[in-house]
Amino acid sequence: MPRSDDGRWTRVCEVCGEEFQQKRAGQRTCSLPRPCRARLPHNTGGVRVKSGLEPRQCQNPECGIMFTPVRESQIAHSRACLKKCPSYIEAQRRHDAKPERRAAYNRRRNLETASDPELRRFLNLRSNLRRLYQLDLTLAEYQEWRSRQDGHCKICGREVSGKSAHADHDHATGRLRDELCDTCNRGLGNFKDNPALLRAAAEYIERHREGAS
Repeated sequence: MPRSDDGRWTRVCEVCGEEFQQKRAGQRTCSLPRPCRARLPHNTGGVRVKSGLEPRQCQNPECGIMFTPVRESQIAHSRACLKKCPSYIEAQRRHDAKPERRAAYNRRRNLETASDPELRRFLNLRSNLRRLYQLDLTLAEYQEWRSRQDGHCKICGREVSGKSAHADHDHATGRLRDELCDTCNRGLGNFKDNPALLRAAAEYIERHREGAS
């Protein structure tokens, strides 16, 4: 967002009251010396605060302070307090008691506590893909991918197993490719998965070898 000299991007922070220059349209709080947005009432995000609501008492028995809500249904002044409110705890208990939710929870626990090394490897790989690329990998997809591997690096042909075997993936899309040894996997990463750089490196080696002969 471009800066201007007419004060269009100058706002007053809703938390600390200091003037600041907006970095984006709709920014409500300053960011220095510490992010004031983190001190807004929980779950307000960038939504408009409802006006005219009277102060009320936080329903967390350990807190009980008075606060001004930002919406009609707000019962606690922070997310941490909300999780300690009796009504919230009871609603969560009823929700967790649903048979389909309990079955899904048991399936997750069975995987997470599995002692099978292959299952543990699948869980670690799935966790990394979710965290880095927001992509999900099912157990069926993983097993189908494993069935295509022959225990050898797909680049150098060296036999790989255990910690020496790496599930290579596309850094742009997160999609699984093939199983590689540690050296080849690191090599692709060092070249940023860039085919042009890899071709240039191969031509460089060949050119110098031809010159030495």
